[in-house]
Amino acid sequence: MTKQHFKHVTLSFILIYIWILYNFFAYYNGSMSSLTLFFNFLAFVALATGVGILLLLLRITFFRKSKQFQLKNNFFYTFVGLFNLNLSIIWIISITMKMINLDFEGLSYVLGNVIIAIFILVDLYYFKEKPEIEIIKI
Repeated sequence: MTKQHFKHVTLSFILIYIWILYNFFAYYNGSMSSLTLFFNFLAFVALATGVGILLLLLRITFFRKSKQFQLKNNFFYTFVGLFNLNLSIIWIISITMKMINLDFEGLSYVLGNVIIAIFILVDLYYFKEKPEIEIIKI
């Protein structure tokens, strides 16, 4: 992991927590109704799922082998992976607390967020960058 990667992760967490503070404290402050909070959350879930699918398609098609570390060192790739993980955790907590029913039609988005988050995070942390070995011909 490079220093730049840790900066990306830190900035991603800061932006995610600002998003959480804005959404949920605006709800508790009384400036937003619960239905508005729910639709706001659903809009971000759909947006994160769409951007995640786009990044996964880019990763599979354009950034296969030779350029894969250009995408892995990108802030946006790290941010989308962590944001989808965060949304998945919020969904799972809401389902276990019985705030959302399991027969809800948006359950496919939950699975999409979980799959995208797992794929991006495994891609970031499991597959390590192999150092290039320079062969000297004698």
